[in-house]
Amino acid sequence: ALIDEGVFHLAAAVALEVLNIFEERDVLGHVRKMMPHWNRMLDSLLDHPLVVGNRKWGLAGAGEVAYPGEGRAGPAASLKVGGVTKDVYEAGLAEGVIVRPLAGCFVMAPPLIITEAEIAELGRRVRAALDRALAKAPKS
Repeated sequence: ALIDEGVFHLAAAVALEVLNIFEERDVLGHVRKMMPHWNRMLDSLLDHPLVVGNRKWGLAGAGEVAYPGEGRAGPAASLKVGGVTKDVYEAGLAEGVIVRPLAGCFVMAPPLIITEAEIAELGRRVRAALDRALAKAPKS
C-alpha cells in the first residue's frame, strides 16, 4: 500500500508541475497565437493534386488525400494503411516529417511549442512529401 500511495503522490506532483509550466510559459496563449499560422499552412496544401480537403482543430490537423481520378475515401474507409496514405507517410519520412496515415488522411499534431518558422518548414516538407507521393501515383 505504501508503494501505491507514494506513486500516486509522485504522479500528482508531476501533473501539478506540468500545469505550472503551462501557466508560467503561457502555452495555451502560444497555441492560440500559432493557430492562424497552422491553419494557413494547412490551407496552403489544398492546391496540391493529392489534397482533396483538410480538417483543422487547434494545433492538430489532417489532409484528406486521394490519387488523381480517385474520389475521397469517406468516413467508411478502411482503417488499414495502404495506397495514397501509405505513400504520403513514407514520403514524409523521407522528407523528415512523421505524419499518421489514417482512412484517406494524413494526420499531424505538432508540439504545442511549435513556432511560426517551424510551421512554415513543416509545410514545406509536407508539400515535398506530397510531391514525392504524387510521383508514385498509379498512371491512369
